[in-house]
Amino acid sequence: MKKLFLVLAALITAAGMAQAETAAPQEIVAAAENPALLCEYEEDAGALALFNRKAVQAVAEHLGAQAVFAEAGEGEALEGLAQGRYDLVLGAVPQEEEAERFAFSAPYAYNRQTVIVRGDADEGFETDGHTQALADTAEEQLEQLVSGRADYMIWDVFSALAYLDEHPLADIAVASYLDEAEPVSFLLSGEKEEQRAAVDEALAVLMEDGTMAGLSLECLGYDASVAPQTQTEAEPDPEQTGEVLPQ
Repeated sequence: MKKLFLVLAALITAAGMAQAETAAPQEIVAAAENPALLCEYEEDAGALALFNRKAVQAVAEHLGAQAVFAEAGEGEALEGLAQGRYDLVLGAVPQEEEAERFAFSAPYAYNRQTVIVRGDADEGFETDGHTQALADTAEEQLEQLVSGRADYMIWDVFSALAYLDEHPLADIAVASYLDEAEPVSFLLSGEKEEQRAAVDEALAVLMEDGTMAGLSLECLGYDASVAPQTQTEAEPDPEQTGEVLPQ
């Protein structure tokens, strides 16, 4: 009888430990290859950083896990992912060379091209008859724009948001949105197919129920969760993004 009690006690203890392990929240450790996409992790880190962070948190919550953000130096996130220090890298645009080592999730956002003008540009600005900034780098194009040597530049909206997060007083604005857009995904380990499948399933649900669209509207001021060709709503209104891209 004493032996039976000892066996039962051991089984109860083991069951309790297993339950505790199951109840403990798992962690999804996220990093960013481009620091501008995640910036710092405080609430005032900027619109783009906030959107990326909330996107990861929504996926983690759907999977019953907790999102943890890791400080990764520039160029270190991919190596950290390969070494298993991170579970995903966010803000990734699929590249052929990375596809050989890693797996890409379904897109969680689309980085749309925009026409950027100075804040004093006329309402309803059209590119016809105006001078486009042309240079090797965005910084040089911006210099042409703000100095008046060019009337507009073509820039992706995520880069514009990241720039304005760091330079909130910059006198630039979105004049219009173009149809061209790059899909933005989570980069995952190429050796963990079940992880990629789980993230894709979570994203499918969050896209379907409007969560990703809501986070995008809340943080960025427009819906970046769907490709321009599939958007059913009207073109994003620059007036609605005034807090992010001031006129």
